[in-house]
Amino acid sequence: MKYAGVIVGVLLSSVFVFSCKGDLENQARDVVSHYVGKTVVFPDGLQYRNVSDTICLPSQNRLKLIVYINGECGACMEQFVQWSRITEQITHEGAVDVVFYVRAMDSYAIVPHLRRINFEYSFYIDPKSDILYLNGISEKQPLLHTFLVDGDNRMVLVGSPIDNAQMLALYKQQIHRLSQGG
Repeated sequence: MKYAGVIVGVLLSSVFVFSCKGDLENQARDVVSHYVGKTVVFPDGLQYRNVSDTICLPSQNRLKLIVYINGECGACMEQFVQWSRITEQITHEGAVDVVFYVRAMDSYAIVPHLRRINFEYSFYIDPKSDILYLNGISEKQPLLHTFLVDGDNRMVLVGSPIDNAQMLALYKQQIHRLSQGG
């Protein structure tokens, strides 16, 4: 099976992602294994922009790291600072597009904040959290709001690398491996 090695890595990483013991480990493994290999459904008709006038749509045939951030939550908005740092590290590992989906009614509410922190990456405005809804992910499970998608739009890895060095290392490893054709 094409994803056997990745699934093993993801299952082992679920301990890092959820920091669980016993039954909670089994629940975490079940949750992660539910998503790995699943084809991601991308929402249509969302506004795509950044804080400047230059917009480049992500390619359709490369690895994609999908990141959902609730732009209507002040504490969640602070993730943009962390993601600026992480995005630089992750894109260095190989050919990967980091695609941000931001819950906001419009971009006018979040663009000033993003300009202040020098966030230079493009993002989709996702007012109804469609990226989560279409893929069966709850807004109440923030650890599942980040996932790596291969060229066939299948989830390879699920979990947030924010404040989790082991998960960040696993993302880097998988991106490097998959971008090398592995």
